[in-house]
Amino acid sequence: MASASGETIGEILAKAVESYRRELLLEDTNEAFSKLKEQADLWKGELGEREEWEGSLLDGQSDHE
Repeated sequence: MASASGETIGEILAKAVESYRRELLLEDTNEAFSKLKEQADLWKGELGEREEWEGSLLDGQSDHE
């Protein structure tokens, strides 16, 4: 792989480890959201917070600012 890509083994390993770290993070995040959804009152609070943040995204700015 190293000769085909022109990268060192260390660079390839670093990319593989980072990719695996991201995969684990997404799995953990998905599991946490799944558990949150199982608790209706907490999930309702999450959705309410998302609505509050949605209103702040543009913060009064037009598309051209």
